[in-house]
Amino acid sequence: MHDILPDMKQLDNSSEVLTQGVINIFEKEQRQVDCYRPFGALDFSLPMDGDSKTFMPTLTIEGQRGEPTVTRPLNDHAFFQLMNKLNFDIRTARNTMPLAPDSFTTFINDLRKRKGDEIAFLRAYDGVGAGQGHFRAICSDRFKVIDNANVIKTVFPVLANSDGEWTVVKTLFSDTKMLMSFRSKKHVGEPVVNDLMALALQITNSEVAQGSFNLQQMMLTLACLNGMLTSNNLKKKHLGKAVNLDDFQVLTPQTKQKIADATLSEIKDNISYYSQEKSFNQQIELMRLAHEDTLPDNVDAYKLCENLTKELKDHDKKDNKLFLESLYKTRTQDGYKNKPISRATLVNTVTGVANLNDRFNNADVQEISQKAGNKILHMSKSAWRNLTSSAVPEPLVA
Repeated sequence: MHDILPDMKQLDNSSEVLTQGVINIFEKEQRQVDCYRPFGALDFSLPMDGDSKTFMPTLTIEGQRGEPTVTRPLNDHAFFQLMNKLNFDIRTARNTMPLAPDSFTTFINDLRKRKGDEIAFLRAYDGVGAGQGHFRAICSDRFKVIDNANVIKTVFPVLANSDGEWTVVKTLFSDTKMLMSFRSKKHVGEPVVNDLMALALQITNSEVAQGSFNLQQMMLTLACLNGMLTSNNLKKKHLGKAVNLDDFQVLTPQTKQKIADATLSEIKDNISYYSQEKSFNQQIELMRLAHEDTLPDNVDAYKLCENLTKELKDHDKKDNKLFLESLYKTRTQDGYKNKPISRATLVNTVTGVANLNDRFNNADVQEISQKAGNKILHMSKSAWRNLTSSAVPEPLVA
């Protein structure tokens, strides 16, 4: 932790939003405990929580090789994972527990026993206090660990020592996901006059099987902080080849660390490349061309937004209104005001949806919108015509 403090302070831009989240991650790292166990060695129970008067899903793990038997409650995410692995609907589980706790416990243990020797990778924190001492994940035995603390120790020195003058834009630290985005104060360009864009990087990771590690290069519109993902990205899945429990246990800590270090080294190399000015200039040129790809003045904005909803698979009809609101905001920004709607306008429109209302703090919504911007930017000419042609009224015949 002390090794990266100078780098963290440099990136934090005096806002402390990064520092507080990172300190919390490193504090939790000290209490982290993981183990591999067959489902047959687990026992499910539903003790009553004395404070909340609710039943608490709990697992007991039999001790092995001199280790003590451990009993811990499951947090919401771990309980969801357990039900998923037992092929039991989570909503049914939550509804059944308070009505028939004894029958539910027996049923879940019967399902668990059918798993027999199937191995689970369990992650927990030792300690006391809210959320501590709980199982936080029940993962597959194929889960490859890429922990947040190690990602931070890999990424921060590269950014802090590059010539891009990087600063944090946004951080989200939750029980299931980490998101950090940074922008360069030096690598800034204008695809057209007054449309200032900066090179940015976004990093997401989940230690508890709620998503892969993702490093994504972004273009950030400085007028509104809308972010668009470029095609430059690195994705490292946490799932790999199945682990034989006996084979895994004979690996030395040094060997396990070498496996993890190989992944972190790849992350480091990609961070170095994506933070360079050369790759940024290529994206600026794409946005310049997108500004030139304009639509007629009489284009139907409502129909255009309706077409966007149909084209972008992760959106539905309720997003029409959001697209319209974002389109209006885009057309009042420098670089877009008093100009016809262009492909660049729609790129900024779909990415801008992520910053409306309370969506700014939702990591999944952010990623969906950022990917949508990249899709519009790289859309083929024929796909662009299919998206926009029905929104352009036919000319009147005299």
